Amino acid sequence: MSFFKLHSRKYKVFYISGFLLIFFPAFVYLIIQKANWVRYPYNVTRDYQYDFSKSDSQIINIKIVNNSINIRNINFDDKSIFLKLQVQASIFLGSIFTPYIHASSAGIHSSTALEKNASGIRYINLSKFANHALSTIDIKLKYLTLDSQDAQLIIFNNRAIDEKKILIISPHPDDAEIAAYGLYSNNKNSVILTITAGEAGLSRYDELYTDNSSKYLKIGQLRTWNSITVPLLAGLRPDNLLNLGYFDSTLKEMHKDKFITTKGRYTNSLDINLFRKQNISPLSSLLDGDSNWSSYVGNMEKILNKVKPDIIVTPYPLIDNHTDHKYSTLALFEAIKNIGMHSGELFFYTNHYALTEYYPFGEQGESVTLPPNFDDNLYARRLYSFNVSESLQIDKLLAFDAMIDLRPDTHWRFWEDHIKIAAKIFERKVRDLEKSYFRRAVRENELFYVMSVEDIYSDSLVKRIMGNL
Repeated sequence: MSFFKLHSRKYKVFYISGFLLIFFPAFVYLIIQKANWVRYPYNVTRDYQYDFSKSDSQIINIKIVNNSINIRNINFDDKSIFLKLQVQASIFLGSIFTPYIHASSAGIHSSTALEKNASGIRYINLSKFANHALSTIDIKLKYLTLDSQDAQLIIFNNRAIDEKKILIISPHPDDAEIAAYGLYSNNKNSVILTITAGEAGLSRYDELYTDNSSKYLKIGQLRTWNSITVPLLAGLRPDNLLNLGYFDSTLKEMHKDKFITTKGRYTNSLDINLFRKQNISPLSSLLDGDSNWSSYVGNMEKILNKVKPDIIVTPYPLIDNHTDHKYSTLALFEAIKNIGMHSGELFFYTNHYALTEYYPFGEQGESVTLPPNFDDNLYARRLYSFNVSESLQIDKLLAFDAMIDLRPDTHWRFWEDHIKIAAKIFERKVRDLEKSYFRRAVRENELFYVMSVEDIYSDSLVKRIMGNL
């Protein structure tokens, strides 16, 4: 081989290596940024906006000095606590890796994940530090910068709920567990009212059934069974667990004409007793009517009159993106007004946050703090952060594993499907696009937006609560 050909080949290798060295990292970076746009479909450099001036809160001005806050003279007993501060993700690493604020004091630790590229005002949940005699809370940053600054503590009084009668509205089997498993585990008086059988689902059990109607009927039966058995793991009584058996994804259609019976979208059936007959609670004797809005609201009225709840846990329509969730709360409001109920509180939750379903950010076991919000329409008299112990988080995880829609499909039985499942999980992990409730809902706390039942008699407030419904 000639001298010139040898050097020509060397230069080609050099040029190719240089090209890959320069452009491959840029290509990977663009893939990461594209995933970020999917995860955060809003401007992550905007300030979160929350107006607590009219809420039942105590707002305390503090200073963050050398990544530490002094709380020596502040009462944290029986409180839900949020720290309002200004943050800035690291210019490069903060766009590739998830930025974190790690708070610690006296052996207590809490981690809060922020958006990649986050900048502006954010709220950190410090409720885990309640009921401890502390003087300072230290803050450690990861892929984030935090200058010494003026900040605020927003503090809400927690009211004892141990002896309260709690009614949990669960639009589908699993919503009660996702939003409030910790809460109802600590209150054995809780009643769980599941609205639908949850039979929807496009890919589950495809290899077991050739007839779609039979498949969806079986899914509905299994999920109805989940809704009236999984809460037993938390010590709730079977008498307090009821599924109304309405068809999944039909509540909006039922509402359009309140007296027309609506066919199941997936079962092609009009028979509401397909799933309702599985109930074993004496409360089921109160149920009547067909799959129409009028009977739905009527049944809700009977349950409210029978249970007489002090607290009702229900989806927050303004910030929960699922149609069945929105209309479950709308039916609740109609029933409350029809029976003239004025006492008690409403604990609102979201399992499908409207701006991004990747909220809460971060990993299993970390905190749930205030979500991204960019206007002042989000109303609450107070916030309630229910602390979930590590042992209770394990119980919650096992409750999820007992729910057929949250655990892997039966395709896992085949080796080729193992590969597909592993590839999908790997892709989600690499791109940081994991939406599993095992990540999103098994956390150190459950977050609720609290209002008075009396609030729903204000037309202006109801418009804010319902959003664009």
